[in-house]
Amino acid sequence: MRHWLWFVVAGAVVVAGVVGAGFYIAPRLHEFDAGMKRVAVPGTASMEFTKPGSYTIFVEQVGAMPRAAGLSVRLVEEQLGQTVALTKPGADTTYSIGNRNGQSVWSFDLARPGTYRVTTALQGGRVEEGLTVAIGQGAVWGIMRVVFGALAIGMAGLAAGGAIAGITIWQRSKSNQFKQPTTEA
Repeated sequence: MRHWLWFVVAGAVVVAGVVGAGFYIAPRLHEFDAGMKRVAVPGTASMEFTKPGSYTIFVEQVGAMPRAAGLSVRLVEEQLGQTVALTKPGADTTYSIGNRNGQSVWSFDLARPGTYRVTTALQGGRVEEGLTVAIGQGAVWGIMRVVFGALAIGMAGLAAGGAIAGITIWQRSKSNQFKQPTTEA
């Protein structure tokens, strides 16, 4: 591993780690985005939730980080007419996918699947162009899984490339230690 080409191999491994992280992120962001249920603000929509559990509500806006001041969201189970309690999310999460930016604003737990009516409004009846509410299950953990997975892939490429370069440097320095200087007469 003394040849200089091993440095090229090390660089290629680092680049492969970064590219691999990109290939890891791309389809998972699409899955995350496709799994969100959306309703315009102001607006009302009936949404089918097929799984019980925890959900996160995000406010989204095209082209800029959304301003959620004065936003109200009401979630009502259509069959029983019961209002679902909204709470502050466990983590303040933001994302940017394409030209849409989102920020977590509430979370809620559903005891059972069913059809729920989601009503959104802004204080004073205001309307902001491109403002929507997006609801996703496991969204925060999904984002974290994508970020940490990509970091792991990128760091593995960096570590492997660094190890190859380090071993090459060590081997080259070790071989230079035992060379006898030549004397010219």
